[in-house]
Amino acid sequence: MKKTMKKLLCAVLAAATLGTCSMGVSAEESYLLGDVNKDGVVDADDSGVILIEYLRVMIGNPAAFSEEEFALADVDKNNRLDATDSGVVLQYYAYALMSDTPITLEEYLAYTHTLSEEEQIGLLKETHEYAKPILGDSEDMKNEWYEQYEEKWGF
Repeated sequence: MKKTMKKLLCAVLAAATLGTCSMGVSAEESYLLGDVNKDGVVDADDSGVILIEYLRVMIGNPAAFSEEEFALADVDKNNRLDATDSGVVLQYYAYALMSDTPITLEEYLAYTHTLSEEEQIGLLKETHEYAKPILGDSEDMKNEWYEQYEEKWGF
C-alpha cells in the first residue's frame, strides 16, 4: 500500500507540473467536478491538490478546503476525500489527453462504470502507457511543483 501511494504521489507530482490551457469560468457558471483549483480544466494540477489535501488531513492537520472545494474534490461522492479521488482525476486527465473526443469527468466516470473489470484494467494500462512519456519522473519538476503549491495553497 505504501509503495502504491508513493508511486501515485510521484506520478501526481510529476504530472502536476505540466502546462495546461485554462478556460475562463464566469461567476455565474458552476465549476466542473474535479476542478478544485477552479481554472476551468480538470487536470493533473487538480489531482495533485486533492492528494496534498488528503495527506494534510491524514497527518493530523486541519482541512484547508472550503465546502465547495471539498465537493469538487470528492469525485466518487462518498463524502470523504482520499487518494482514490486524486487517482480518478489523474486517470481521467490521461484519458482526456489521449481521447479525440472531449469528455467531462462525469461522462468518464459513467463510461468506466459500464466496463467489466478486465476492460477497466485494459483502459488503465492504455492511459498509463500513453501518459508515461508525458508524466516523466524528473526531480526538478517535482521540486518546482512543491514550490508552486506551497506558495499557492500554503503547504
